[in-house]
Amino acid sequence: MSDRPTRKEMKHDKFVEDVGHAYDYASQNRRNILLGIAAVAAIAVILWGVSIYRKGQETKAQTALAEAIAIMDAPTGASAEAPAGEVEYKTDEEKFAAAEPLLRKVVADHGGTDAADVAGLYLARISASRGDLAAAREGLETFVRGHRDHVLAGAAQLSLYELRMQPEEAASLITDLEAAVEAEESLVPKDALLSLLGRAYEMQGNREKARAAYQRIVTEFPDSAYTIDAQRSLATA
Repeated sequence: MSDRPTRKEMKHDKFVEDVGHAYDYASQNRRNILLGIAAVAAIAVILWGVSIYRKGQETKAQTALAEAIAIMDAPTGASAEAPAGEVEYKTDEEKFAAAEPLLRKVVADHGGTDAADVAGLYLARISASRGDLAAAREGLETFVRGHRDHVLAGAAQLSLYELRMQPEEAASLITDLEAAVEAEESLVPKDALLSLLGRAYEMQGNREKARAAYQRIVTEFPDSAYTIDAQRSLATA
């Protein structure tokens, strides 16, 4: 059985649904990208939990990572779900600032471990939350280059495509997505690639090719998590 994320795992809620289609909505894009990276990080929690029994360096790294993740997942004063008396941080930025040095220490002290790899994804999330998409992109690219067989590689690559969903990169993004769609194997499921491709074409104003991409999802992947979105896009075209 493949250890790559399933299509449902790659859905990432608003990360895929709500990312804007134009430069004017760049700030909204950053928010959705953050949600996507957060979803990647959520999967990562399973990874370090499963490997907690490893000895030596990995065990130390996992323990340090667990401390940082506990901070990242802590409720804030802005959270409606935060239990009374359990709020330690007023904002996400406050808790990110507390977790960041711990995550960087995991990377610096335990390079080469699964924990360090996952810490890098959390650091990318922090960068995206601050609007530093260049740093987020660099972190994700580093992960994908060095860990193409990692269970999170596909999700990281999906996040990278989302980071490039801007008018000035639409042409090169379309070229890369088309190649990935036609490749025999891809880190990202083809229905997710087609959804991205349709949005990239829409950004260019090419409704005909956008419709073709969405129609392929409906026809070739009727049970896909992206099918409903594709049908909506076709209905409003």
